[in-house]
Amino acid sequence: MDAGTAAEWASVVVNGAVALVAVMGLRHARRDARRAELRADAAQRELAMDRAQREDARRARADLSDVNRILELHEATLPNVVLSPLEVGRIRASLAGLPTTSVPKARALYADGANPRPSRLEVSEELHATVQELRHTSSMAF
Repeated sequence: MDAGTAAEWASVVVNGAVALVAVMGLRHARRDARRAELRADAAQRELAMDRAQREDARRARADLSDVNRILELHEATLPNVVLSPLEVGRIRASLAGLPTTSVPKARALYADGANPRPSRLEVSEELHATVQELRHTSSMAF
């Protein structure tokens, strides 16, 4: 039986070492690829959260504009002064632009035939509180 020459044995050892280094390199490359995928997923989640926060702030700024318009018209009247149909129409148009769950007292006050109607003071307090909340929400994205 022939054991082979020293050159053949050296070739086997070198080829084995090269194969071992290649397997280790492949293992490291796979680990690095997994880490890169995890970082990419985290970046996508962060981007999505940032977009959602910016959209919430944009929506809050638009709602703030509507509530300010309502508050301006509502506060411009005195308790014994009746709003003109045009002003009531502006308030209703601004209310239509808001989510249906917001400012329920203002909706009740300016709705047709709503009973019982809240007081002007209750509506003013609600509108001021809503303005403060929307200011806070709209500034959160910055």
